[in-house]
Order: sequence, then structure tokens, then C-alpha cells
Amino acid sequence: MGENVLSAELLHVYVTEMRVANYSPVTIGDRVELLGRLRRHIGKPLIDATADDLAGFQSMFVHLAPATINIYSRHVKAFFDWAVKRGHLDRSPADDLVIPRVNRNRPHPTTVEDLQTVFACTRGPLRIAYALAAFAGLRRAEICQLHRRDLDLGSPAATALVHGKGRKERIVPLLPPLVAELGPSGWVVAHPDGRPYLPDRLSTESGRHMQRIGVSTTLHSMRHFFATRAAHATKDPLFVRDLLGHESVSTTEIYMLSDMDRAQERLDGLATQAAGFLGDRRLYVARGA
Repeated sequence: MGENVLSAELLHVYVTEMRVANYSPVTIGDRVELLGRLRRHIGKPLIDATADDLAGFQSMFVHLAPATINIYSRHVKAFFDWAVKRGHLDRSPADDLVIPRVNRNRPHPTTVEDLQTVFACTRGPLRIAYALAAFAGLRRAEICQLHRRDLDLGSPAATALVHGKGRKERIVPLLPPLVAELGPSGWVVAHPDGRPYLPDRLSTESGRHMQRIGVSTTLHSMRHFFATRAAHATKDPLFVRDLLGHESVSTTEIYMLSDMDRAQERLDGLATQAAGFLGDRRLYVARGA
């Protein structure tokens, strides 16, 4: 049996088991696409990959955000852990792969400065995708599934019907400047021939574009930008939860954390009081001492 056939059959079994385990189609698609890139990078069957091969592949993504490298690395590790569990390998070459730490208890929004660069340097479908993430809070897969028929632009309060995770739908408002970016018909984010983007293709093209313009951010970080701004503006976790399509408000609460950027300014009154108490360094003798 040829090596390519063996690799294809092994990958087919892996995909089948992920489907049985009820992995989302987006996760399965992302893993298959990434493993295909790894296969092309190392120039040999995945099962023959070495630790050095994986480290070299990972080094291709150093320009991306740590959260993205974390996800890519865990996708690779998951496949080789599965191969060991099923007896195809004695030891996983991904055992020593460095997985960047990501603080999952705090959001990682794109900065204002990076967004300014992104929109100044981006046109076409990527620009629309970025606008939907940064100013409507859509996930990558939701952006790819959005069709013109899902938009209600007939009133001042324009909205979009978003097809979210777990096949759950929600209505999100569309800000007027965002509406102005949208095309007249068809898929909202589409290739020149009208075909919709697949989520993995959108991520790949976005990653390459970010590298070209020298910005280290992702579509998901742009969603975090929207979430943090919405949280700070409304102070309403239930409303923000519904905007983002979260299952639980506990997920949304990370965006409600106080903004520390202006902490000193906001505590200015307390600082004045502190100076009154702490500024006098005279030594007092306690009563009764």
C-alpha cells in the first residue's frame, strides 16, 4: 500500500472518530486543513513526522498571536496523541512541542492602533470580515455563513440573523458604518466568483495578510475588541451574552472586568486621601503606651 494511501486512510479514520465524538464541523475542518499543511511542509507521511519536523512547522507561526499558536499546536498534538492511543505510534513526536500559555480568564482584544492599521491596509472580503468581527462580534464561522438574505436593512435599526455555534441563531444589531461596508447580494464575505469562504481558508488568508501588514492579531481578537467595548459601554452582562451568543453569562463576565488602563486617573480622589494619611511621616505614640 502506498504511503499517500496509508496517510489518507489514517486521516479518514481520525476524522470519522472525531465525528462520532461530536466534534464541531469547524474544529474537524480546521484540524484536517492544518494537518494537510503539516504534511506538505515535512514532505512525508504524518506518521513519520519527528519532533524537529513539528518544531519547524510551529516556527512558521511565530508572527501570529499566542492564542492562535496555542490552538494550532493543540490541533497537531491531538492528532499524534490519537495515533499513539490507537497503536499507530509508540511515542508522540508532539510530546515536547511547546504550547504557548494563554490566560483564558481575561480577554485579548485587538488594540485600537492595530485596528487602525488593519482597516487602513485592507480591502475586499477580508475588510468586511474584520468589520463583522470588530463591530458586530461575529465568530469566524458565523462570518462565513452570513448571507444577504440574513440581513434586515429596511429600518434604521439594521440587524443580522447570525447562525451561531451549536446551530443556534441570534439577532445582532448592525451599526450604520458597518452596513455601509456590506455588498448588495449573495454571501456577505465571498470570493470574486461569489463562492463563500470556508472558515479555515478565511483564517489562512487573514494570517498571511496580517503578516504582510505587520500586525499581530486575529479575527477572534477583533471579536474580543467588540465584546470589551460593548461590556464597558452597556455594563449589562446579559445583553452582551446575547450579542456574542454565549451559552452562559459566566463566559461573558470576563469582558466586564474593570479596564485598568485608566486605573490611576480613576483612583485620583483616593490617591489624594492616601497622600493625606501617608504623607505625614511624624511618629505618633499610641495612647496608653
